[in-house]
Formats: sequence, C-alpha cells, structure tokens
Amino acid sequence: ARTAFDFDYVPASGGLTPVQMLKYGEIDILPLVVKGVNNPAWMYVTDTLMSITYQHIKLPGVLAKSDAKIGVLFSDSPTYQYVKNQVFGEELTTYTSVVSLIGDLESGKLGSAYLRHDILEYLAKQRGDDRYVVLKGDDKHIEIAMAVRGDNTELKAILAGIIASVDASDI
Repeated sequence: ARTAFDFDYVPASGGLTPVQMLKYGEIDILPLVVKGVNNPAWMYVTDTLMSITYQHIKLPGVLAKSDAKIGVLFSDSPTYQYVKNQVFGEELTTYTSVVSLIGDLESGKLGSAYLRHDILEYLAKQRGDDRYVVLKGDDKHIEIAMAVRGDNTELKAILAGIIASVDASDI
C-alpha cells in the first residue's frame, strides 16, 4: 500500500451517476476515469495512471464487402459504449468476442478493426497469427486516471504524490 488511507466503496444511490456523486460530495474520489471523456471543469483529473492502446488492423488479401464496417473489441455495457463512442466514434461496430471479430475480418464483413495492442501481441506471439497489418498513425489511446472535485486541494495534493510514485508496471 502506498498510503495509510482506507477506501470504502460507496454504492450508487438515488439514480446518480458516479460523476454526479462526486460533484455533490457523496463520494470523494473516482478511482478510474477516462481522460477527456466526461471530465467537467469542476473535476480535477490526475496525471495518467495507465494508457490502453488500440491498433487499427487489416487482413491483407481479404476482399472487404462493399458494405464492410470497422469493428472494435470493446465491452457493450452502456458506460463502455459511451467511452467507445467518444474515442472511436459511433459508426464502429462493437465486438465483445475476439473470435467473432477475427471471423468477420476473415469473411470481409469487416474491412478493418481496432484491437488492443496486448491482444494483438498475444495473437502474434502465442498463437502464431501474424497475418495482420497494423495501419500506422491510426492508433487510439485511452488514458486512465483518477478524479476528485477540483476544490478538494488536500486530496488533489495527496493523489498527485501517489501518482508520481506509481510506475506503469505496478498496475
């Protein structure tokens, strides 16, 4: 543990979102927020804790259908879909199964897709599947941070100190 703090989970109540609960003082911290997505001016967002990279890939030699879409491997929960729409746009097709996404790439139903870098690396190294071409310069990055109310100067300072001492490999 990096601090002597005890953190208590506070369940959502009264139909408020976690951001609203933070705003109204029902909670003190949001441990995971996406930088640049639903970060109102009153909210202090820490430096990046970790970054998730999605790479844009194609399968060479596969003729994409005329109505081929772009896919992305992402959760289909409403919260994650909100993030997906902000980062990738609403027009991308969400897949929750890498097997289904790859199958649709192979069939031409998808012209291309976004996969997390670690999953793409796994496919290449562990499964020997190196057929994919990464479209350079088209990566998408999701930066994860913590958030508190901007007027909570004490907690801001504490979090800044904690974040400064965290190495990405610790997470």
